[in-house]
Amino acid sequence: MIGPLPIKVSHGVYLLGSYEFNIYLLKGRRCALIEGGVSTQFPLLLRQLEYLEVSPQDIDYLVVLHSHADHIMTFPPMRESFPWLRVAAFSSSKEVFDDERIVGKLKESDLRVTRSLYKTGIGDGEIYHSPLPHFPMDLSLQEGDLIELGDGVKLRVLETPGHAPDSISLYLEGEEVLFVSDAVGVFYPPDHIRPNYFYNLGMYETSLRRIRDIEAKVLCKGHQGMVIGKKKVRDYLHLAFRDVERFKGYVQEALGAGRDEEEVGREMTDVHKRGVLALFPRESNVKLWRLMIRRTLENMGMPYHYDT
Repeated sequence: MIGPLPIKVSHGVYLLGSYEFNIYLLKGRRCALIEGGVSTQFPLLLRQLEYLEVSPQDIDYLVVLHSHADHIMTFPPMRESFPWLRVAAFSSSKEVFDDERIVGKLKESDLRVTRSLYKTGIGDGEIYHSPLPHFPMDLSLQEGDLIELGDGVKLRVLETPGHAPDSISLYLEGEEVLFVSDAVGVFYPPDHIRPNYFYNLGMYETSLRRIRDIEAKVLCKGHQGMVIGKKKVRDYLHLAFRDVERFKGYVQEALGAGRDEEEVGREMTDVHKRGVLALFPRESNVKLWRLMIRRTLENMGMPYHYDT
């Protein structure tokens, strides 16, 4: 069983993985996988490729859009199983992937998410971790680089930091498809975009503007699939900007009223416990909300009182 996916997004572009944790296949003369999901998806990914009659021998690249555990963890078992595959990521990701302590934390995070998913009936509960203390990385990407797959299929690398320091997006120009991962926030039903500036708020807003100005026809996210159609993409990004401003205002109002960061972080976690956010452990969500409060205060030049 391969579930409701894969589905065709555009010419040569397919959505794999699951609705909650997206992986994209791009086909030219050769193929690339963009985004790596969580490790428990590894058997599912292989079945989906088989369903599409894509052999691992057809794939050249595994492309990382940022170095967070819920976006990369099928890549180590893919690389170990098929050693010709090349893992490509932004140049600064190498510091993360070579650090044994950080890679250990990525594996711990993957385990927590896998357990949470299994409780909701997603995945087989197994983790597929490499015994190696580092994360593989074969190709260092920079702003403006092209990943060429043949038959005119080219991906242009765009720096879009803010969610993470090493966040990049990929633009498939002929199809006007933009792969953005978490650079545009996470959709929360019915019409809210949870901001995602875990690294830097100013950079996040600059990246949102850059993504908006491209005027893509399809926006491929890291969670919950795609936004298709130029108007829908514009509308989605409008919500993303709106909800950044709403959260900034809320933080200022709540802390100005004497509430502390811990209380506000826990409140936001409890309010936002539907959709994909419900699949992450509660304490992980609390920590991320506190981190965003901290980034908000940093942007405003205000002090932060808790260690995240």
